[in-house]
Amino acid sequence: MKPGPMFSQIKQGNIVVFNGEELNPGDFVGPPIPGREIVIFGDTCNSDEILNFTKSPDMFVHESTMENSLEVKCKEYGHSTPDMAADIAIRSKAKHLVLFHLSPRYKPITECSEEESDSANILLKEARDYITSKQEKLDVSIAQDFMSIDLRH
Repeated sequence: MKPGPMFSQIKQGNIVVFNGEELNPGDFVGPPIPGREIVIFGDTCNSDEILNFTKSPDMFVHESTMENSLEVKCKEYGHSTPDMAADIAIRSKAKHLVLFHLSPRYKPITECSEEESDSANILLKEARDYITSKQEKLDVSIAQDFMSIDLRH
């Protein structure tokens, strides 16, 4: 059977007759799978406009180029700090924040220990500290090559 109006009817939950046989949607269509909402923001030091377009995204991917102590420099170049990224993620009611677009001054987490001051871990810690200070619950990750995050509910 080619896709067409009959498929649409089955997807809508209607019984369809094909070649004299009744086709019950329950035999072909599984339970509905809720969609996921992913928001991606890069090269921005003010993401407030997104609040008009999203409500509780499953994932908020936001740049976090430099640590909080370099906020002035960050803004000068149109970038964000961990606190800025965490703040917009909290206000959008995101479930998971992924920090990316880190300055090359920070070594990838996979290449260093948590104690190293030039590690991306400092950005992760700052975002987590900010979220904790606001008494919010929000998962935070640093993007890494080939990483995957399960968004199933």
